[in-house]
Amino acid sequence: PPVGRWSALADDEPLSPEERDEARAHLLLARYGVVARELVRGDWSTLRHVLLRMEYGGEVVRGYFVEGLSGEQYALESALAELTAPPARRAEPHVLANLVDPANLWGRVWPLSRRDGSRLSVARLPHAWLLLRAGRPVLLAESYGRELTPLAGFERVDLAGAVRALQAMLDRPLTLRPVRRLEVVAWEGRSIRDSDAFAAFVDAGFSVDGSRLSWDGYPGPRLAR
Repeated sequence: PPVGRWSALADDEPLSPEERDEARAHLLLARYGVVARELVRGDWSTLRHVLLRMEYGGEVVRGYFVEGLSGEQYALESALAELTAPPARRAEPHVLANLVDPANLWGRVWPLSRRDGSRLSVARLPHAWLLLRAGRPVLLAESYGRELTPLAGFERVDLAGAVRALQAMLDRPLTLRPVRRLEVVAWEGRSIRDSDAFAAFVDAGFSVDGSRLSWDGYPGPRLAR
């Protein structure tokens, strides 16, 4: 069965090129809701013709819906309803996404920025994660969480939720954890111990070992030195 956003492709029922292009269009629409040139890796011209046929069949709507995407865009009607809906009043949870996750567009389509507004260039590698709230990135975690950088969308109220989201990685079974132990060394380019975020990690149960914080996900006493 499919797991997450990756699944094995069977060889017993090969698709024709036309069927493969149509399946790709459906995949991108299901993933993003709105499809434009920037979201397509490969032949946009071919996929555009597929989307045009889908528009003629009433499956998608063509127009200009999302700022920052160039050219014409194709969207599902359900996605357009979500775009025009008022913001949810309830608190949005913090979500952790790998920077190379195919559903993540930050750092590829839309740039990442620091709190001071400067652009942040980061390699799309598996050891880097983004913490998002309401679809906007608030924190970048590099080197498997050792280096944390608050982003332009970060607010002080995000700190506790961001810490909990990082800790939640170790709630998984051992074989599914990206790391065996989470270690935090730096915050915004300086020692985490000298930052205003230090207390929030300690209050959440992180062990203190000199200038390093750590979390292994297991109950028990914590170091504090």
